[in-house]
Amino acid sequence: MNGKGDDHESKHILVLPSEQFQPPDSHLAGMFQLHQARILRELGYQVGVISIAQQYSIPMLVKAIVLRAFGRQHSRVEDSSLPNLIRLFWNKMFQLQRFVREDMIDGLPVIRIDGFYYWPPHPARNHVGWIKAGLIAFERYRQQYGLPDLVHAHNCDAAGLLAREIKVKHGIPYVITEHSSYLHRGLIPPSLYPALSNSIRDADAMLVVSPTLKSTMKAKLGDVADIAEYLPNVIDPQIESISLAVNQPSPPPIKFLAIGDLIPLKGHANLISAFAKAFHKSTDAILAIAGDGPEQENLKRLIQEFGLNQQVTLLGRISRDLVISELDSCHCLVLPSQFETFGVVLIEALSRGKPVIATQCGGPQSVVTDQAGILVPVNDVTALAKALNQIHSELDRFDSVVIRESVIDRFGKKAFSASIEEVYQRVFQKKQLPTHA
Repeated sequence: MNGKGDDHESKHILVLPSEQFQPPDSHLAGMFQLHQARILRELGYQVGVISIAQQYSIPMLVKAIVLRAFGRQHSRVEDSSLPNLIRLFWNKMFQLQRFVREDMIDGLPVIRIDGFYYWPPHPARNHVGWIKAGLIAFERYRQQYGLPDLVHAHNCDAAGLLAREIKVKHGIPYVITEHSSYLHRGLIPPSLYPALSNSIRDADAMLVVSPTLKSTMKAKLGDVADIAEYLPNVIDPQIESISLAVNQPSPPPIKFLAIGDLIPLKGHANLISAFAKAFHKSTDAILAIAGDGPEQENLKRLIQEFGLNQQVTLLGRISRDLVISELDSCHCLVLPSQFETFGVVLIEALSRGKPVIATQCGGPQSVVTDQAGILVPVNDVTALAKALNQIHSELDRFDSVVIRESVIDRFGKKAFSASIEEVYQRVFQKKQLPTHA
């Protein structure tokens, strides 16, 4: 350890995601937090993570027990004997600490817990069981690694709520980074707004990944959101560290690429329609879409209807290594979403020197510049088709080296490190807290 990092060797940051952190069945979950945690560790901080899941509710387990008593099985509860189901119910109700386990991800200690919903899952009350499980996991974390000097919660619901509880109990300051689209999409019930507002008001710093997200929070939660500061997401350090390919792909054909879950929010149907309008039966433009989800069959149908089978390919979900490979082999990335709080795939593509097309759906307005791409209105297929044609005809005007250098200056590891350092040091100085042993 050297340089600036020496000043932080004894400072301890607990990262608290609202989603699971790198669970075995989804290494995309918690990816943004992993990127940031790696950077914090490089800066010399001690970093750990708590990862909280929820499984089962009282009515579900009671029904499973009754069904098993009559020789039947609940479709959503693991097959088990009646005594084991009764034991599971008891432990979920009264011995939740039995569901805590320790893990290590990329050298980061992770305390995981499989919590309990108690009532049937509902957005208005899921946080109750989540916070209870989180407090139990925090106790195990404290026993294993000591009290952190600062908790960094990702999203108010529910990590910010838990961070506030930890502060009340232990006096540990906390920072919240909000990057969820749930408020904008109406997925958080208004009954939770007062609790979320309190978590923001009591936070020692409140960060948002785009100015548009701050506006959304202010519209939903009121003036309490005024304290929020803009601190954007960071480029995946792995992607940033890879030099540009010496031999960039030579057209034709021009390859357009989209990466994202196949859900209506991501706007892939509009992209396929726009591509058909711009390049139907053309031999010098192709489109690849990476991701999976419930829209897959609908997208296949659209591709068939437009006669694009030879031009449009659905790649399915791809690995991180393949993401980099696809970015390097394309000429332009397209993000046709209806809403994005930021749009990390944009800065990943730009860091590979690729121009981008994105909708004016929130986050992209703070990312895409004229020298790096084109912004179009949301759900405007004609404007999107025009942008595709424009990239196709003006590809030579985009300088891959300039695009890469500009995005790294704004969203690279160095920029993020300086910003998060300033926030953390301000919190430490304000509270004048000694480092916990």
